[in-house]
Amino acid sequence: MSRVVGCGRVVFTFFACVAGLAIAVPVSAQTSLIAPGGKVEKLAGGFMFTEGPAADAQGNVFFSDIPNQRIHKWSVDGQLSTFRENSGGANGLCFDSKGNLIACEGTARRVTMIDPQGNVTVLAESYNGKKLNSPNDLWIDPQGGVYFSDPRYGGMEGLEQDGFHVYYITPERKEVKRVTTDLVKPNGVLGTADGKRLYVA
Repeated sequence: MSRVVGCGRVVFTFFACVAGLAIAVPVSAQTSLIAPGGKVEKLAGGFMFTEGPAADAQGNVFFSDIPNQRIHKWSVDGQLSTFRENSGGANGLCFDSKGNLIACEGTARRVTMIDPQGNVTVLAESYNGKKLNSPNDLWIDPQGGVYFSDPRYGGMEGLEQDGFHVYYITPERKEVKRVTTDLVKPNGVLGTADGKRLYVA
């Protein structure tokens, strides 16, 4: 679990896949996602639409509340706090190896990096001179490059790209490349540990 917890969405994608597979087998053969003796516990509430859980190296969990434009932090000592206001409609989150939080800001139509001091740097907001649609989810490869999906849900006004694609921000964070051209509406993204294969939902 600790190998993928940095991109919390990956964990939930994995769980969703396991649950989907469980439907296809007899009930008697199903295994629970919850350890024997374990229980599901509600830690906090009052959010509108949560997404993108990601854990830092210390085990603190960060997650987005998209409509409320916030990124929250659930600390290892069980305290909830607001990490960032006016988050640009942040959705998918993931920590890089330097402790920076990378965020897909769907409403702001960009991908940003938030350093440990809270400084925000824009990594991508356009491709070929045209605004991105609505960055949704991301995965950081072993070299530090960032794959992200760019669909659009809801209104389609103001779109400048010719479709919905997956892009790659190079490890030095200086170039954005389009890596797919034939997907309908890419959402979740996840790569293998060796970085040789990318899965797109």
